[in-house]
Amino acid sequence: VRARQQLEAAPMASDRAPMLGFWRAAAAIQLDLYTGDRKDAFRRFAPTVDQLAANGNDRVQLIRVEALYLRARAALAAVAEDPGQRPLLAQARTDAAQLQREGRRWAMGLGLLIEGRALQSLGLTAEARERLGDAAAVFGKTGMEMLAAVAQARRSEIDGAHDEPRIRLETAGVRNPSAWLDLVAP
Repeated sequence: VRARQQLEAAPMASDRAPMLGFWRAAAAIQLDLYTGDRKDAFRRFAPTVDQLAANGNDRVQLIRVEALYLRARAALAAVAEDPGQRPLLAQARTDAAQLQREGRRWAMGLGLLIEGRALQSLGLTAEARERLGDAAAVFGKTGMEMLAAVAQARRSEIDGAHDEPRIRLETAGVRNPSAWLDLVAP
């Protein structure tokens, strides 16, 4: 509640600070994903990504990667909340493919994570398991242990073993592993 109040009190974007609108929207979607208010996350965030491109701000790789990753997560969350939103999996997979082409290992790992979750949503468990394993390996090589644990946790769900990766998240300081997983890899 306090985080949402602070966000609502934050300054709005203007012509002189267009990125403020992106970061504000990104923060709102992160809150929605973490708190389980996922239903409209994609509908609210997708126009923000289009606006980034229109302003030319998508030329900055960090911003582009964050926008693609967040839009893909919002799409996956919408599908998880409402199976009628299943066509959004195509957008998540497109964003995942673009992330994998960014030329940076960390972006490739994000793309593999998203692709694995999309495949899992489609019921393609063998392929999902492989992509999630690949994501965990890429994150492990780049020192991104929390993301590696997330990929491993999602992969272990396919295998029916939930405890070990969640315990790793708790040991790392994550208070609510289920909410964290829904935030990072819906």
